[in-house]
Amino acid sequence: MLSYFISVEGQHGTTFRKYADRLAAAHNWPCSNEEDIAWIWQQLPSHEVFQTKGPPLKLASWFSWNATAWSRLPDFWAVVMVVERYFGIADSAASLLYADPNYAAAADPAAEFRKLKATNGGFKLAHQIAHEPLEFRGKGYFIATHASWTTFSDRIRTVQSPKDHLKWVMDMTRGEWQGESLRTLREVFHNHEWLDWMGLNK
Repeated sequence: MLSYFISVEGQHGTTFRKYADRLAAAHNWPCSNEEDIAWIWQQLPSHEVFQTKGPPLKLASWFSWNATAWSRLPDFWAVVMVVERYFGIADSAASLLYADPNYAAAADPAAEFRKLKATNGGFKLAHQIAHEPLEFRGKGYFIATHASWTTFSDRIRTVQSPKDHLKWVMDMTRGEWQGESLRTLREVFHNHEWLDWMGLNK
């Protein structure tokens, strides 16, 4: 798909220009003039998503989700852009999807998703739901699970015996659970790098 995109689009193409600023923002690149845009175009083949398969994704595995999200979220818009041009999608149908109040208030979201899948399927369905709300929620979910995983990992390192576990339970009953919870919340909401990444620290 990337080879096709490069061969038919070009750095002055409408689709590339539409997403250039989002590609730049995802990687903290400048995008203020033609030189910047030309440089962003040159970087397309180096995006990790086009270079490797990435870590294996197992949705039931906390660690797998974190590793995959960290690897793939920076290239979210690169994939959306290439899929859009490859399938000749005029514009992101997701803007209509998320703007539709009937979709947000659907009594049966699973049934609504099945209907969308039957209508589009495959990459076209992926493009339809790939929009700013999905990227934002994906980043938020990653940050929350990363902080929780860090807390859980610390617990594994310190609670290694029955005696350790008993002490941990007693500490929790004496109020330590509040400190553990606050440390997790602080990692999520008081980390300027995470907030910058989500676009909330402006």
